[in-house]
Amino acid sequence: MSQHSCAAMTLIAIVGQTDARQSACLLHAALEGTAGLSPCIIGPDSPALSCAEALSAHLHRLSLQNATHTVIVLDRAALARRVCTGLHISVTAPVGQVMNWDGLDDLLARTDMAVFDLDETGREDYVSIIPRHSFTYSENKGRADLTARNLRLFPGHTEFEAVATGQICRIHLPMCGGFAVYHALCALSCGLCMGLELGQMARLLRVAHGPSGCMEVLSIPAAYTVLLDRASDLHSLERVLTTARSFTARRLVCLLADGSRPMEELADQLADRVLAFGSARSDRRQAIVRGLDRAGPGDVLVLTGTDGGAEERAFIRACAHNCALRRRRQT
Repeated sequence: MSQHSCAAMTLIAIVGQTDARQSACLLHAALEGTAGLSPCIIGPDSPALSCAEALSAHLHRLSLQNATHTVIVLDRAALARRVCTGLHISVTAPVGQVMNWDGLDDLLARTDMAVFDLDETGREDYVSIIPRHSFTYSENKGRADLTARNLRLFPGHTEFEAVATGQICRIHLPMCGGFAVYHALCALSCGLCMGLELGQMARLLRVAHGPSGCMEVLSIPAAYTVLLDRASDLHSLERVLTTARSFTARRLVCLLADGSRPMEELADQLADRVLAFGSARSDRRQAIVRGLDRAGPGDVLVLTGTDGGAEERAFIRACAHNCALRRRRQT
């Protein structure tokens, strides 16, 4: 990586976290809303991460565009070791999971500050294995530098109190699910390490948005909730349905996109009703129409599979509007 690129901007690597893009988006929102800062995100599928030379060239182009911070999203420490040098902050998954990662020691050696999640460590000696140049966050461990307390979940947002040394602030996230707390703690930890104030970041995160199609609550004119998620495997499907169940007042309906037999069985276990559909666009639209037509107040509809983009969101809103008009006429 060229010295010019390193000197021109602060580099943050988010490595190996589940849904690291969520953390990156929240951190980007906190940086973008701060005067004088111009952040950007790379990865995890960017060609710039193919090798160190490609990343160096990409960072050089960003520096010429006056970027001040770059968040690099990576899926494993070994990749970070190959392509990244001169990192200001490196964020990893729960500390107990990453101590055996290939390339972790080398990554930390070229990182100014490491940020770790202390929860789900799987080890009793987690305190002793944390590197000295580290900042930690947790939902339930008081030894962490940043903790979350008094968590409250709602269909369209999540709230908690972020507590750091000498600072406490109520955080309102326009995202649903308890897992969003960890993404916010990750982003807040990075911000604190860079000198941002907790209260300032809280104001910015209140209007932040995660990646489209990742536990995305769609704004519609109805008394039920439509949740979009690209869940395409058993783990992601279990996560989204379990999270949705935590704030479902009435029925949880899963619109399952072309899932395998095990995915259909899992959806049957976790949801009150499953509407499976094929891979064709017409199949997906028919499932959306059926789901919205049968939805009632307090229901949560989870639409899985490939993100249909702005056109699909407009289609869902139009269908919800038409359903509402039809029901009003019938009453």
